[in-house]
Amino acid sequence: TRMVGAVYETVDNVAGQPVPAPAREAGLRAGDEILRVDGRAIETWAEMRLALAVGTGRASDGRPEAVLTIARDGAERPVTVYPVLS
Repeated sequence: TRMVGAVYETVDNVAGQPVPAPAREAGLRAGDEILRVDGRAIETWAEMRLALAVGTGRASDGRPEAVLTIARDGAERPVTVYPVLS
């Protein structure tokens, strides 16, 4: 399933330091369903992790950036997320 079960306050980055969780910063909520990453349909969490890891999208400040399409309250909506390597 691609349903968001929990959204944490922080995650650890590659250096082991806690940083604000990208999902929380993007406004994801428990119960949201992830449908696509950068327009590409996903079926599993493994596919989503891979899409985020190999994505080439970048914000103007150089951070990795991906656009998730989620389903919430019966409607699809885009959500921009800035993944953190861990």
